[in-house]
Amino acid sequence: MTHASRSSFPAIPHPQDDGPAASNPQFRAMRDALLAFERDVAFAAPARERAFFAALRTQLMEAAAQLEPEPRDMQIAAAFKWFARHK
Repeated sequence: MTHASRSSFPAIPHPQDDGPAASNPQFRAMRDALLAFERDVAFAAPARERAFFAALRTQLMEAAAQLEPEPRDMQIAAAFKWFARHK
């Protein structure tokens, strides 16, 4: 089951789904922020904020697609560091 959003972006597996990235709390925190943005603000947000969340979506999709645990966790950690710095 994937979470349907009002955006035109492809869905990222919901944290409750059986995806290996979903067990990572940093992945879930970033995904929750993305879903809240898409649900509450999305296209009414300033361009910079829309660009930030589009980049976050890309990073989350890349991490979710990573099959090996160690590289996936490293990718999630790097994405979270970027997320925390730019949020």
